[in-house]
Order: sequence, then C-alpha cells, then structure tokens
Amino acid sequence: MRRALFAFVLLCAQASYAQEDVGLVNLVAGDPVYQAGSAKAYMRVREGDRFDLPAGARLGVIYFSGGRQERWQGPARFTAGKQQSVALAGKPVEVTTLPSSVPQRLARIPDLTRGALFGGVAVRGSKPVERAETEDSLREARATYAKMRRELPADDLTPELFLYAALSAGPNPDSDEVKALAARLRER
Repeated sequence: MRRALFAFVLLCAQASYAQEDVGLVNLVAGDPVYQAGSAKAYMRVREGDRFDLPAGARLGVIYFSGGRQERWQGPARFTAGKQQSVALAGKPVEVTTLPSSVPQRLARIPDLTRGALFGGVAVRGSKPVERAETEDSLREARATYAKMRRELPADDLTPELFLYAALSAGPNPDSDEVKALAARLRER
C-alpha cells in the first residue's frame, strides 16, 4: 500500500513538474503550430510544450529562468525545456540574454491580463496581481526599457512587454502610458 501511495505521489509530482510555466511567446508570424493548435502571441509556455513551424513561420520565446530569448524560423520543430528549447528539427536563428529584471516582469503578463483578451488571444493565468513596483523600481524599469530598445531589433516587442508589465504593477496601472502600450501590443 505504501509503495502504491508513493508511486501515486511521484506521478502527481512529475505531472505537476511537466506543467510548470517556463516562458512566454513574444512573437508569432505565419502559422506556427502549438501542440495540436495554433501558437498565440503572449501565451505562456510550459515545459514540454511542442512547437512546429512550417517554412516561413516565425516564433519567439522568452524563458523566465535565465532570461534567454529565442527566435525561431521555420521549417523547425522544438520542445520547451526549463531554460531553453530542445531542438527537434532546425535551430533558433537568434538567441539573446535579456537583463536580469526582464523575465521576472514578463512572467506577470498573463497574470496582469487575468484571462482577459490581450493581443487578440486568451492567455493562460489568473493569479491576482500584486502592485509590486515602486517609483525607484519604475525608474530602473524605464532605464532597462531604453537600453533594450537600443539593443534589440526594431520589430522586437520585448521592451514594450517589459515596460507594460512593470507599469501595470505600479501605482498607476490605468495611466494613459499603460493604455498606449497595451494598444501598441494589441496592434502587433
């Protein structure tokens, strides 16, 4: 009986581990396939998620642990790992490491939307949002945003996602600046 109970607990722990959120999709172009459906911008990525990109499709993933950002272009196939993708066919066309404060804030994106439509898709996640930002941390976030905007390609929305997450968890989440960022992200 004890062995059966131990095996059951171990299986539950493994299933829970396999469902851990590890990243966020930050770019979708063309028709990349996620598991058996379509990949959506701003969706969370869980360890073990599979992506298949036909020729010409593009997909970007940011991993929360370590800040690795990958851009893939089809034809390619990969599975999400804990800190980076595991290539099944092809390889990422670009890999960058984001500043250390970026992944933590990007992990808030689905929670900030609370299951609402963001960028035209329903996003996984519904935890209550903490107002964790202070004026000092927002100054740091704006400086990090400016640095990323200078260093990343013009079509990369990671800086805007980052600033949106920081400002939305700050003292004025309904400000015109937050609304303008959300509108820009929805357009893409």
